[in-house]
Amino acid sequence: MKRRNGTLSEILKSLMYISIIPVVAGGLFLYVHIEEQVREASARIEILRAEEAQLRNRHSVLISEQKRATRPDQLTQQAVQRLDMVQPIPESITIVVR
Repeated sequence: MKRRNGTLSEILKSLMYISIIPVVAGGLFLYVHIEEQVREASARIEILRAEEAQLRNRHSVLISEQKRATRPDQLTQQAVQRLDMVQPIPESITIVVR
């Protein structure tokens, strides 16, 4: 009888080890799946960081261009080139008082 209990105990241990295999396999699958998602997210973050750097550089260029374009000499030059406006000669201005 003792031998039978020993055999039964060994069978139960074997069944327990066999039943753990799907749990371990599921855990490994989950680990690999999560690791792949982390890798994809990391790559996406790097792409977004590079895009952010480009946008910051472009923003700096635009601010610089805006400041340059609003200088009085640049406004005068643009008025002459684009609108065919000319500054009046101060001696040619006539003031009429009625």
